[in-house]
Amino acid sequence: MIKLDDKMDKCPKCKASWNGGDIAEALFKTGNYKTKELAEKAARNYGWTPKNKLQFKTYIGIEIQGENDGISYFQCDKCEASFDRFTGEDAIPFKSKEEKEEDITEQNICKWCETPIDKDKEFCSEKCMINWVKD
Repeated sequence: MIKLDDKMDKCPKCKASWNGGDIAEALFKTGNYKTKELAEKAARNYGWTPKNKLQFKTYIGIEIQGENDGISYFQCDKCEASFDRFTGEDAIPFKSKEEKEEDITEQNICKWCETPIDKDKEFCSEKCMINWVKD
């Protein structure tokens, strides 16, 4: 198990380089900055300094709304393999429509509060069961 972070330079699966090059140089090459000094000034917004010349990464950061605040998965831009940011393990962050439908069919809905529950239950809690009986 490896922890993925911004210091990773290659894909754990296909070993393709994730090095996108020096940030200041990459910004200068875009043509949006007339001088290297202006590009270096802009690069500081990414944490780049002349003593700490950070590099862009080419992997794709995936953030799942409602999960962690920030990137939860990295996806290789070459082989498209996905990795959990915290464990480094292979991950499939998105499910297909069919897989989501399978998950739904594996669940019941609480008769009282309509919360998804295990397929072998009728209520999510004793409180809901009591409320159902009262009505």
